Amino acid sequence: MGPDERITPLEAFKAITINAAYQLQEENKKGSIKEGKLADFVILDQESFNDRS
Repeated sequence: MGPDERITPLEAFKAITINAAYQLQEENKKGSIKEGKLADFVILDQESFNDRS
């Protein structure tokens, strides 16, 4: 995989949250943190959005 084929950490995060919910037509139930929506949480021990090339 070359540098031109990479996505940013933010793009990856959106792909598995907001965009995935939209594809499943469940954006009113999941995909973002809002009152009344379903939620799963992951707690990480380091910054996940650093640009690590």
